Amino acid sequence: MATRGMHYDGLDRLSAATSPRFGGDQTHRYTYDALDNITSSRLGGVRQHRYWYDASNRLTSVVDGNGATIAG
Repeated sequence: MATRGMHYDGLDRLSAATSPRFGGDQTHRYTYDALDNITSSRLGGVRQHRYWYDASNRLTSVVDGNGATIAG
């Protein structure tokens, strides 16, 4: 059975999730802005995404690690 882990920051937001099944460095990492919107997610060696929001905190786009817009 694979071991999984969940890690939270000081504001109880998910900051990392680990599992050997993820591939790459086996850890998904997350960052947030001051309004608790997720601003990035990264799986080392595999993929990275940045998240953009409008003034009303609505998600407007998601950009991959190569700078290509994948949503929005």
